[in-house]
Amino acid sequence: MSLGFVEVRSLRYNFDPRLQLGRGASCNVYAINPQLFPTFPPLCAKVYTLRDRETLPYALDEAQKLKLVARLPGFPRLVLMCHDPVSIVMTRHARDLEHLVSTTEPSELTLAVAMLELCRIVESMHNAGLAHNDIKRQNVSIKGEGTSCVVTLLDVGLMCRLGTRVFEMAPHESAAHRENVRFVYYHWVAPELYSECKPASRQTDTYSLGCLLLGTLLPHTHKSRKRELAEIVDDCLGSPHERPSVTALMAYLEQHVDSCEQGDSLGVLFRDLSL
Repeated sequence: MSLGFVEVRSLRYNFDPRLQLGRGASCNVYAINPQLFPTFPPLCAKVYTLRDRETLPYALDEAQKLKLVARLPGFPRLVLMCHDPVSIVMTRHARDLEHLVSTTEPSELTLAVAMLELCRIVESMHNAGLAHNDIKRQNVSIKGEGTSCVVTLLDVGLMCRLGTRVFEMAPHESAAHRENVRFVYYHWVAPELYSECKPASRQTDTYSLGCLLLGTLLPHTHKSRKRELAEIVDDCLGSPHERPSVTALMAYLEQHVDSCEQGDSLGVLFRDLSL
């Protein structure tokens, strides 16, 4: 797989609403007919919908970021770039976490394992000197269930080097105004990252992980484990210096997964004894 430009008039006609996988503020994502690339795994195209001259630089930037994580686990793999329409073609993965929790009733074990796997991906990314800055349910893909689920972290558009500023405050803006915007539209982004325009850090991604725990795992957690998880979430959403490391989150989630498995085993035992 290499980064290059191709004519994609043959792909243009495949960008049909029936093949649409997702829609964002600046792009649409479509599944690609596997007959077009028979030797590749399932693919999708992220088609940029910005109607100005900046579309191509945005696509190039994201393609370069996908190259940065090409050797890291848990990210889509870049296949090629297209300039008509401006888009990037990459490996296609399972439906996102938002779709999973809104259309099914996933088990606590599945969600706990998924969060643990996600933390492992984030830890690997941080160790490579990168921050994601947009970890949310729509950007986490989950395939399978229980201890066999496979997680992929999607959309590296806001990814940057640790210590780099992602957002800039306009002259007429204030931190209070930006915080109001963040609270309504970007609640999963750490306040110091968006509202105060401070550099990205490991702690800013930890905040987003805390939001995921709050919105997905906590509602599905058994009451015997809920209090401890709620305390972990509070720490993740607290001041940057009080947030746990991703390593600490992984250690907690490993225990959470073990507890879920033990509970499931006991449940099976009790059902067998009652027969």
